[in-house]
Amino acid sequence: MRASDHFYSELDAAARRNVVHRALQSRVLALAFSRLVAPVVGDDVALELFNWWQERYGAGEGPIWEKLAHIASFVLGDYDGATMDLDEADWEAIRDILSDAAEVLDLDVLSRLMVELVSRGALD
Repeated sequence: MRASDHFYSELDAAARRNVVHRALQSRVLALAFSRLVAPVVGDDVALELFNWWQERYGAGEGPIWEKLAHIASFVLGDYDGATMDLDEADWEAIRDILSDAAEVLDLDVLSRLMVELVSRGALD
């Protein structure tokens, strides 16, 4: 079982809940996302990634939950390009957030994530 599997379950449950509770869901999911990825990238980067997702995918008729899960999977090293979909704008935003935090990120973590971004063409 991957570390992100429980988070995927939380996202599935959130998607089935009534949209009246969207603000509460957002806070709960922000905490769940942070608990999952902050041990890897820190609280500030986790918050930046969540806020970016929320601005791009969290509004409208319904949030695109799977994009948040794919971002978490990327950070955790579980990203599978064959079954998960992040587009060019997603990769660029992730790159920018990580670049801005480069001085505070663990060098091994930063290197692993940047190598993955290079393989996705996000560092051109």
